[in-house]
Amino acid sequence: MYASKSEKTTKEDKKQAVLFDEIEKTLVKHEKASTIKVKSHRRKKVSRKPIPKDISRKEILLDLSDEEKTCECGCQRAFIKDEISEKIDIIPEQVFVRRYTRKLYACKKCEGTANENKPAVRSKPIPENIIPQSQVSAGLIAHIVTRKFEYALLFYRQEKLFNRLGIDISRVKMCQWSMNVAQKLEALVKLIEREICKSPTIGIDETRVQVMKEPGKRNQENSYMWVFLSPTEKLVTYNYSQSRGATTPINFLGNFKGNIMTNDFSGYSPVSKLDGIQHSLCWAHTKRYFHKAAKESSLDSESNWYLRKINQLYRVERIIREKNMNDDETVALRQRLSKPIMNEIKMAFEKHLINVQPESLIGKAIKYLDKSFKKFTNYLSDGTIPIDNNMTENAIRPFVIGRKNWLFSGSPRGAKASATFYSIIESAKMNGFDPYWYLRLLLAKVCHKLDEKKLFDLLPNQVTVEQIEEFKKGVLA
Repeated sequence: MYASKSEKTTKEDKKQAVLFDEIEKTLVKHEKASTIKVKSHRRKKVSRKPIPKDISRKEILLDLSDEEKTCECGCQRAFIKDEISEKIDIIPEQVFVRRYTRKLYACKKCEGTANENKPAVRSKPIPENIIPQSQVSAGLIAHIVTRKFEYALLFYRQEKLFNRLGIDISRVKMCQWSMNVAQKLEALVKLIEREICKSPTIGIDETRVQVMKEPGKRNQENSYMWVFLSPTEKLVTYNYSQSRGATTPINFLGNFKGNIMTNDFSGYSPVSKLDGIQHSLCWAHTKRYFHKAAKESSLDSESNWYLRKINQLYRVERIIREKNMNDDETVALRQRLSKPIMNEIKMAFEKHLINVQPESLIGKAIKYLDKSFKKFTNYLSDGTIPIDNNMTENAIRPFVIGRKNWLFSGSPRGAKASATFYSIIESAKMNGFDPYWYLRLLLAKVCHKLDEKKLFDLLPNQVTVEQIEEFKKGVLA
């Protein structure tokens, strides 16, 4: 019951009923078109992945003593070559202090009266900090935040780790710092939300979260964290709400015109009725229904037939990814290969609806498919619409893993701060950045007063790898 589960099709499943499947043959032919036949050979043993060259090396020379270099015959052993072995080592993280010494200057002659608009004593100012007049730096905040929101390491555990390093940083301070910084980053998150609403397709999902001290609610009641993701803009944002109702997505979408990708939760029904909204449903959820039914049926059952057809739809998507097709090429291939499969599926479930028991697993799966079949076919005619909502579900997974560790948020303000940091960290990951270095760059810039244009240039999908690397070199110099 508690073992690992998978929805992947087994080898036995693949062998069933594909002998005379024309679509299957077409897919195989398409996949083989870009392959080259080579002469068979014995596979070499897979070598160990090399350690990255940018990791610093500490050279340790192992040499024979003068006595050992002398052979038993009396001659000197000749040097042949160096043999190098590398072992990965690690020293627990070390804390250091940036100590700023400011030279103070004053004019002894006029004692500053020459310009009364400026202070008499002059010095170079300390670089602006994300939290003024505090000991915390952008690097420390980025470290604390990524530890909690990327690796789910709670503040009280971090407190113990800091204590072992000889640093007294309480969980209360970390919480206060985090909420203070989250407030400063709200403007950036608003820009992320705005950019997501400009995209042609938005993936939406939600998960429960328990929040303490909510007005009008018991601590045991569930609230919800909503996720809105743009596959084209590579941005994701989290939105805390006390309700699972349609109010949250409706308020978020505003005047959005385009496609939303969700599961078949009834709360999305009012959203799909908004002017200019096209609602598409996720094929991964449908596949789960049939997979559940297939586990309790024979290999040649209707459930496995549907699974094979759905797998064929996914194989078309794999070809699209591998060939990096644009939107027009994607639509053309889906129309040529996926649409005939879709027609077969439609003909099959219309026939099976009459024969299957509605309350059986296969009956529920077919009913789920039949209920909103048009919403499952929208992606065929739009290259910006994915076949499923897996990207959004993958984005919500880090929050779920974190929730298993911290269990609840202490207040609505804390839940909003969590949403802010998850939005920034997961958007950074979508664009291939190390969240720590992106967040540190962000905090170093945001402490200055930035206009909207400069703030826009700091969005995860606007920052370049070169910017991150240049900033990293400056910090490590």
